[in-house]
Amino acid sequence: MCALEFCSGTGIRKGEAGFFSIITAPGESHHGNQQGQTSAALAEFREAVAEHPDDAVSHDYIGVILGEAGSLNEAVAEFEGAARLDSSLSDPHFHLGLAYERLGKINDAIRQYEAALRLNPSMQEARYGLSAVCAKIGDLDGAIVLLREVVSSAPDFAEAHYNLGLNLSNRYKTSTGMKQKSDLDEAVQELKSAVQQQPDARSYLALGQLLSDRGDFTAAIEHLPCSGSSLARAPAA
Repeated sequence: MCALEFCSGTGIRKGEAGFFSIITAPGESHHGNQQGQTSAALAEFREAVAEHPDDAVSHDYIGVILGEAGSLNEAVAEFEGAARLDSSLSDPHFHLGLAYERLGKINDAIRQYEAALRLNPSMQEARYGLSAVCAKIGDLDGAIVLLREVVSSAPDFAEAHYNLGLNLSNRYKTSTGMKQKSDLDEAVQELKSAVQQQPDARSYLALGQLLSDRGDFTAAIEHLPCSGSSLARAPAA
């Protein structure tokens, strides 16, 4: 995924999910500092916009902060303003895609993710966001194609491996013949990658169920999470 971008001194960074995440030092309470950091960041960028109203990046950052705070309609206005001010920026379109998706405006979200990718074809966050929308509307083929591109470019992106495995699993249930077997085998490999990188009950359970579907009952039992297990160990490939 893209490199982290820190906003000067605000404790905010741009992460994989697209919107910004509040960063606290080890041992600090996230909830105790979040509101103050968010207010400070918003004030800083509003000051920047007051001095430089044509600063598209600052408008985009304001939108991100508002989006994190749940003010999605206000965030959309900032992202749209940023996109108008600098048509070469991909981030405002990506952020608009996220906001529209959360607002349930799926067609608008698709258009914005696609706009981000036209401007920046290597923007895997936008490709991942678009794959999620495709899956929501039942376009499993489109979601799978996009997620394959994401995991090829970002092989350590556990969530993308997990979702690719799930979409392949869903498609295999309606496919036949060699395609069905191919989807099932690929789904198993993707979920194995997910649990190796991020071992959690959700991934173990999905993998165990698929192995059972494939007839690998011994392996399925090994991968299904036990009640109360910490799931600290990833399974052997």
